[in-house]
Order: sequence, then structure tokens, then C-alpha cells
Amino acid sequence: MPNQPPNSQARNWAVHPGEILDEWMTERHVRVDQLATATGLHSSVVMKIRDCQAPITPDIAERLEGRTHIEAAFWLALQSTYDNHHRRQAP
Repeated sequence: MPNQPPNSQARNWAVHPGEILDEWMTERHVRVDQLATATGLHSSVVMKIRDCQAPITPDIAERLEGRTHIEAAFWLALQSTYDNHHRRQAP
């Protein structure tokens, strides 16, 4: 098994779903308020997710799927990977 760096030096490869959401919104010129209205979410929730400050829940993933046409399972897999990575990095 190859040597791996200690956790403190491990590369942060996990992407928060908010980064993907931000890219999607930017590419399509969708504002926070527009996505909030289209998904039935409060704009503060959309903003927190976009800013990687809040997680994607199953309900939110389904709402995003309806507007973005990106499967809910994809959003949830990103969130799970992100959460697992950061749980392993915790002291």
C-alpha cells in the first residue's frame, strides 16, 4: 500500500454541492431569488447552500432536481461525499 500523507496534509478533494449549484446558477444567469421562487425555498436557504454554509437535504435535492434537471441522487451523493470527507478530517 503506498504511503499516504497524514490527514492534515491530505488534499481536500470533496466538493460541497453549493459549489456545483453556484456554477450552475452562474452559467445560466440565475439569481438566488429566482431559484428560491422556482424551488419554493427561502432565498436565505439557497444563499447558504450556494455559499457552502448549509447542506443539501433530501427535500432540497428533490426541489433542485425539479429546477436544475440534475438528479436528486447526484446532489445527495455530493453531500454525502463531502460530509464523509470532512468527518474523516476531524481531529
